[in-house]
Amino acid sequence: MGGVTIASKSGTVAATIATDLITEWNASINPYATGITATNGGSGIVTLEADNFGIPFTLTLNTPGGSATLSQ
Repeated sequence: MGGVTIASKSGTVAATIATDLITEWNASINPYATGITATNGGSGIVTLEADNFGIPFTLTLNTPGGSATLSQ
């Protein structure tokens, strides 16, 4: 976010990657991340939600050398 990488993981097991991303995101002290909480949406899904309802945010996802299913 804002040209800054908040969380980055690689691997082949979606559930493990999701758990690692959630942990890394929520541990970040970067101002771009602190108002957004990552939670486990099940089956390798990471859900990001603004801590204050109605506050919009934009997130860019990148899967260099790999693939992922991304949705908003």
